[in-house]
Amino acid sequence: MTLIHMHSKPSYHYLYQIKLLMLILSILAIIWLVTGISWRVYELRDNDSSRGAITNGIDKFGAQFSQTVYLDQGWSAADSLWFYNTSQGSNLLPYSFFLALEQSDSSALFRSDENIDRYGYLPQRPTISNPDGLPIGMVRDEYQGKAYMGFTCAACHTTQINYAGTGIRIDGGPANSDMETFMIDLAEALYATLETPEKLDRLCYSCNKTRPL
Repeated sequence: MTLIHMHSKPSYHYLYQIKLLMLILSILAIIWLVTGISWRVYELRDNDSSRGAITNGIDKFGAQFSQTVYLDQGWSAADSLWFYNTSQGSNLLPYSFFLALEQSDSSALFRSDENIDRYGYLPQRPTISNPDGLPIGMVRDEYQGKAYMGFTCAACHTTQINYAGTGIRIDGGPANSDMETFMIDLAEALYATLETPEKLDRLCYSCNKTRPL
């Protein structure tokens, strides 16, 4: 009896450890499942049927279009919008600056559809995941409590071919964009704002709703 009693304690201890391990694994599995489902729901929250596409306009080559269609690539509208609008950690400049920044030689917004067309990027309408209607591949990112505008892969890997009045969007296709000129003009717009009191006044007011001293 003494021998049996001596061996029962280690057995009970091992059984307790196994139960505890199974409980921890079950909790981790539930967390993983809930996180996966929540992330998928988040990905699919924006399912605008036209994928936020501008339905009419003119590209930098002068080709006009009055409707936009998508190739059948096996992507849903939610898939495309997730690709366009999910941040990848690129922080180019403060988000409020980009929304309010004017072009260097006028008071027109730098992010206006007409100006974005000049660089070959694709303007978008506002949707759930893109409430400010940023062009494809330009997104809002949060870093250390501050909002920034940055690029994603979609900026250079989404294209549109305009033919016979129809804009054909191709997800993953090489963009007709000119990032070098975009960056040069962006820098010039920032410099012009710094050097022009009226522009600086308007930017500060738009960003902070206050006038600079």
